[in-house]
Amino acid sequence: MSAVVLIPTTGAPSLRRAVESVLAQTVPTACYVVCDGPQFRAQVDDALRGLDVPVCVLPRNVGAGGFYGHRIYAAFAHLVDEDHVLFLDQDNFLSPEHVAQCIDLIAARRLQWCYSLRNICTPEGEFLCRDDCESLGKWPAFTNSHLIDTSSYCVRREVLLQSAHVWHGKWGQDRVFAQVMMQNFKAFDCTGRYTVQYCLGGNEGSVTKEFFEQGNAQMLQRYKRGFPWTKA
Repeated sequence: MSAVVLIPTTGAPSLRRAVESVLAQTVPTACYVVCDGPQFRAQVDDALRGLDVPVCVLPRNVGAGGFYGHRIYAAFAHLVDEDHVLFLDQDNFLSPEHVAQCIDLIAARRLQWCYSLRNICTPEGEFLCRDDCESLGKWPAFTNSHLIDTSSYCVRREVLLQSAHVWHGKWGQDRVFAQVMMQNFKAFDCTGRYTVQYCLGGNEGSVTKEFFEQGNAQMLQRYKRGFPWTKA
């Protein structure tokens, strides 16, 4: 069962870390880097120097105006042939076992898609805390909304072909995509593993360390017998 990770980028310094985390997966995993405009080509080439990964350079910056990498995720879902498609924002990175755990869960349970949990890190990638309060998928966040981090998904390609267009939107479209996936493709589950490393400060809407500390404290009060989503 094959897998591919899509990484839209504007050549941020963190790009190399993201790509190296894909190349370090315990199962063979393709990595497609999409440079969001020719003005970022030099930074991307510099960040990836010495790494053997394909780079597609778009003719213009389609993430401008608040779209981020969303339209790239929407479009490139139709341009890959692997069985499983994963997304990775350029400021985040994956644990080595992330892809294997996702595709194993999908195969074992005959799921349409799955998602992982995430750790919260500094911009430099240093661990701060687990996210037990926001990106929980089917369990409401401490704000009583539902979210799955973009980098946490693993979706069977034939399922993504039916839903990828939902990514076409600006800030907050990740919440819209999560609702569409949970409401329309009900054969899904959480791996229960914290295999996405979410680094703070990725964009102007990024929340703070205090947000997670306060949220985790509230969830500890809500789930006194332990969190139902975690397996590790």
